Amino acid sequence: RAEAAHLQLPCFIKPSQSGSSYGVSRITDWGALEEALNYAASEDGHIMIEEGIEGVELACGVAKLNDEIRILGVTEIVPEGDFFDYESKYEGGSQEITPARISDVATQAIHELTTQLYDGMNLKGLCRADYFLTPDNQVVLIEINSVPGMSPESIVPKQVDALNMPMAEFLNLLIQQAINDG
Repeated sequence: RAEAAHLQLPCFIKPSQSGSSYGVSRITDWGALEEALNYAASEDGHIMIEEGIEGVELACGVAKLNDEIRILGVTEIVPEGDFFDYESKYEGGSQEITPARISDVATQAIHELTTQLYDGMNLKGLCRADYFLTPDNQVVLIEINSVPGMSPESIVPKQVDALNMPMAEFLNLLIQQAINDG
């Protein structure tokens, strides 16, 4: 309890190494902390506590294709519930709007930051960077997903579709790049 005293509510309790929002809780009352910690621990022994950020949730796909870093698009995520949880992701509990309904300036900032992260971290293949755009137009990185989902409900396939690129072509370019990168 003392360790969390400096955090503002709401906050998120989540397993460090679990995907698809398994084990994630959003708490608005410190009385829910123990239950949220136990839920996260059921997925992973390492737990993160993150302060909640108000703003528009965004996802930006990125890949290296033909030896060029290519932004796939920026998607706005509008969950029906409190946050982009498992149900929102896979059971139709959210709207995912590509391109995101944000300013051109914010879109360009996300493109540039995502490109810098991909290049600077020496990432390979397909990745997705997730952000919040705060009400005062600050871009806040949430995480980089180095193995983003590719199911029909996933964000990246929707971004590829918005590029009017057939998925088979995209995957062929991705595979060819992986071969070239050795």
